[in-house]
Amino acid sequence: MFICISLNLVFSIGLFSFSFIFIFNLYFYTLFFTNSISLFLGPLVPFSSAIK
Repeated sequence: MFICISLNLVFSIGLFSFSFIFIFNLYFYTLFFTNSISLFLGPLVPFSSAIK
């Protein structure tokens, strides 16, 4: 009984930390991606500063 509860706890904690890391990485990646796109399109498109 105790082993099952502890296994469930470890699994839920691991799942939570994994999802948190995944969401954080996704957020950071999208932030970096949009930043690089705006940096790349900045000199090419004059009205990209108006979009930002």
